[in-house]
Amino acid sequence: MCVVGQSCAARAADPVALLGATPVETFALAGGGRLLVWRIEDRAGAARPLELVAAVVPGGAAGWRLLPVDASGPRAALLRSLDCPGAAVLTSGGFFAARDGGGYAPLGLAVGDGVALSPYAPRRWGGVLERRGDQSTIVPLANLDGAGFRDQALQSSPIIVAEGRNDMLRDDGQLDNRVAIGLDDAGGVVAVGAFRDGGGAVSLHTLAELILALGPVAGLEIRDALALDGGSSAELLVPDRGLAWGSQLPGYMPNALCLVAGTS
Repeated sequence: MCVVGQSCAARAADPVALLGATPVETFALAGGGRLLVWRIEDRAGAARPLELVAAVVPGGAAGWRLLPVDASGPRAALLRSLDCPGAAVLTSGGFFAARDGGGYAPLGLAVGDGVALSPYAPRRWGGVLERRGDQSTIVPLANLDGAGFRDQALQSSPIIVAEGRNDMLRDDGQLDNRVAIGLDDAGGVVAVGAFRDGGGAVSLHTLAELILALGPVAGLEIRDALALDGGSSAELLVPDRGLAWGSQLPGYMPNALCLVAGTS
């Protein structure tokens, strides 16, 4: 793994090895949060660098809410229209399915401010990002407590980092824009996005490797991370900086995550 300050030999298509040799832009966010952005030139001669974004809401100040959207339109505009006072970061949420008779509906458990927004969906893999009081966890579906009260919850898949290790058993080579939510040992919440203009950013396996590389490169030790819906659905917005990543195409958004620093 490449370390900042050292010479890094990397293959042209190896963004993980290139991460430590790539300059990082750092922005302060409200409530003590911070935003880190790397533009990784991982494809020789390519006009579309890979942008890795990590938005950190530190432990002791970490809060997040699940917001209902259930609407279609330009997704960045949908995020901007949401009411989440003090938002440091907004991301697209979970998956969706076609409704009988037309249109779309959220797919999987979603709880916002203690209110059930959509029911649990039986699936073979994945997990639930949940918040009970000031404690956030990512719970594998096999361990899910269906009866427990949650302040906030979002079902998605797959879990890509579990207990500090890459939980993707293999790399399927499917490149797309990606967003994941990670938790660290100090109670912090980190939204991580990998984007390339026009799509085709990274596989889920590579996203997990990039998340783990944030430890030695940036001191972000993320223990668990859950992937959210990807591809053209992947969106990440930093309102107070006027920064946004994701597709410009319109589409359906079932729900969204709002990370708020300075609250619990």
